[in-house]
Amino acid sequence: MFPVCVRFKDHQFTYQNQPYEMPFLGLAVTHQFDTTQHRSDFVRQTMVSSSATRVHYPFPFQLDIESEVNGLTLTQLYVITNHGTTPMYYALGGHPGFNTPLTHGRTRNDYEIVFSERMTTHRTEIADGLQQSHRIPFLKNEDRLRLGDERVPPSGMFLREPPSRQIGIARTGKNPYVVVDLGDFPNTNLWTPPGMPYACIEPMVGHHDLQETLESIEAKPFLIKHPAGETRTYAYTITIVPEEGTPALSP
Repeated sequence: MFPVCVRFKDHQFTYQNQPYEMPFLGLAVTHQFDTTQHRSDFVRQTMVSSSATRVHYPFPFQLDIESEVNGLTLTQLYVITNHGTTPMYYALGGHPGFNTPLTHGRTRNDYEIVFSERMTTHRTEIADGLQQSHRIPFLKNEDRLRLGDERVPPSGMFLREPPSRQIGIARTGKNPYVVVDLGDFPNTNLWTPPGMPYACIEPMVGHHDLQETLESIEAKPFLIKHPAGETRTYAYTITIVPEEGTPALSP
């Protein structure tokens, strides 16, 4: 998700008093990337701004996504370069989802989100893809949360700078069969729609737009202000645990 996480309010913003419309999930999700380097365990895919992107986002930029497999770990590296002469503003988010098959009599209570350490924390309510102004009591000295727990909403569960930096999916009471290390991404959104056989662990730099928001992209306080001419990198990893994954995913 780039340059917005989920969406801007009303799918629009202004820059230097000019209005722009930003598509749902941003520009990268539907853009045709060029493969600029590849080998059996690595690929770099590149998106460069153009007249088509500037209709929605007025900044000259380059986004490289590098995916590398090392054993059972996938590293996703996002490299963002500001080719302009003024600061650019953006949020950035991964959107990985993981299989939680609801077959052979299994229910959502057969799967858990597992945190690397116990946390007592609130979460920010997400409604219609926007952060609301209030926070909701969430975990209370816990490191596991069943997908069927009544605290799991149909919308996202946004956690700002959680102390647990590794978050996984597990069969109830078991070790995780997949683990996301948030790495350089300070925030995360957890999303697991009722009745759907998957759970998303979404690393985020910045976050969703706010319900009570300012239209000016320069004034949105949660966005990254990226100086002209600079390159920044952000990485997270996904690790598969096959000895846990086989019984978790098979009948």
